[in-house]
Amino acid sequence: MEQKNLEIAFIFKRSFLGFFWVIVFLPLFIAYFWFKSASPETLAAYGIGVENPYVIGCIIIYGIIGAVYAFITGHTKYIERVIRLMSDKNGEKMMPKQSLLLSRKIFKETVKFRLSLFFKYYSVIALVYVVTLFYAMGTLHRFVFSDTVPSSQAAIAFVIAGIVVLFGWMFTHFFLAAKTRFIWFTYMTHYGDAVSNTVLFDEVKKLNNVDSKDDRGAIVGYIKRDMSADVGSFATSSTVDAVASKGLGSDVIKGYARGMAIDAAEYSKIKLNYSQYKEAYNKVYGKNPELSSKLLGL
Repeated sequence: MEQKNLEIAFIFKRSFLGFFWVIVFLPLFIAYFWFKSASPETLAAYGIGVENPYVIGCIIIYGIIGAVYAFITGHTKYIERVIRLMSDKNGEKMMPKQSLLLSRKIFKETVKFRLSLFFKYYSVIALVYVVTLFYAMGTLHRFVFSDTVPSSQAAIAFVIAGIVVLFGWMFTHFFLAAKTRFIWFTYMTHYGDAVSNTVLFDEVKKLNNVDSKDDRGAIVGYIKRDMSADVGSFATSSTVDAVASKGLGSDVIKGYARGMAIDAAEYSKIKLNYSQYKEAYNKVYGKNPELSSKLLGL
């Protein structure tokens, strides 16, 4: 029971981004609620509007800060969860302070490895996204500001963009996620060893194929589990929206509650992936995986 309570507290604390998050984004929330409550006349009197360069500048600055902060906290949280799950011995996991400290110590190295993952698996789809975006926006610009593009061509451009985005999301969210679901556990097992990324990728492929004749079986199984988790998180977040109070601050409350529901579902998927990784690793090597001794020695 103590470990279960600790697990719940662990998820809750890491979902709540902490005091620093409040400091960084409190001005944005104040401005947001003021914008919602202020009349158009008041906004006009202060010269505030979307076209105001100061407003645009603030939006860009906060957007950059938010994106960087979200990446740092999200990446650290994911690595910490992997470390805690792999530290499990007879139902006892590493204390949250220890796992957080380790995840921070290896932050730069894991970011570099994440970049190598991106270039190996995601760079092509990212390039397709960028090309499609420029094509759609270029078509829209010519349609609005010139007479050279008929409405039918503009509609076709956005249909193509929508199809590319949909298939790209499905490809990354299911296919690539299934192909790489063991990669971080493998990384932690071999942390500090003199092995190349290619060796890690080959081992992941070997473990993926343990319970199926080819990648297809593993991918189909992962898609089924992932869709179940997505449905569960959507249902939970929809319930939160339905019961959340209305009025000042309700958007923040609903946003955080929905985010935590999704976050809890993501943690469940990581636990499931580790359970499958441990089973596959045991079948291949005849023993349970463990965190690298060099990682534990940091």
